[in-house]
Amino acid sequence: MEEITIESRFGAAARFAKQVYGRGFQAEIAKTCGVKTSHISEVINKDKGASEGLRRKILHEIFLLVPTVPAKTYEDFLNFGSWILAGHDPEQWHPANSSGFRTATSNISPRSPIIKKVPVISWVRAGKWQDVEDQFHPGDADDWIHTTATSHPNAFALVVKGDSMEPLFLEGETIIVDPGKEAMNGNYIIAKNGDNEATFKQLVVDGPNVYLRPLNTELYKQWDMTGVKFRIIGVVVAKEQRYV
Repeated sequence: MEEITIESRFGAAARFAKQVYGRGFQAEIAKTCGVKTSHISEVINKDKGASEGLRRKILHEIFLLVPTVPAKTYEDFLNFGSWILAGHDPEQWHPANSSGFRTATSNISPRSPIIKKVPVISWVRAGKWQDVEDQFHPGDADDWIHTTATSHPNAFALVVKGDSMEPLFLEGETIIVDPGKEAMNGNYIIAKNGDNEATFKQLVVDGPNVYLRPLNTELYKQWDMTGVKFRIIGVVVAKEQRYV
């Protein structure tokens, strides 16, 4: 049996994140970490050795690029890799205990998620958003959509425009926005500037510096918002794919 090492655990979890993110994943990490893309590729795809410091740098960037990765710490990430190497479904993992495996002792079923109907509004309307107390009424929205991602009374949805957030968010897909959720580093957010123009970006907080980052960095540059007045309207909590 092949030995399960830290390198193989890290690589397995990183490959899952790579699959979620898509094209350009390794190049983005290499650029931030200041190493060659070929070296990052060996660490991720071939389980090659790297210092713990470099692995932690890589993981920091992974958390920014793919905040949906279930792990929240370096140790969690390694346990997540162990779970994958054991042949389990990555979608079923959660950091329930030190091994990353689910416990089977509880016979209490989780409560069914609350299904909420939220309005799909225009980007113009989103840019005019004033406070989380804003209310939507029948006729205000272009459409309505059901979601279990948030129960906030003033949650709303937007239809993605353009390709700046590809490959994770494609034009025409619907995103759910929670206006009451606190925005954290790595979250996808809806923000507006002083001209009441709404934009969809990833929030990046690096010490005292703040950036709004597109995911499609091949075509778009991130915005340096350090010292710039802007307002976060809400945090994107889900993407709803509709087929009819």
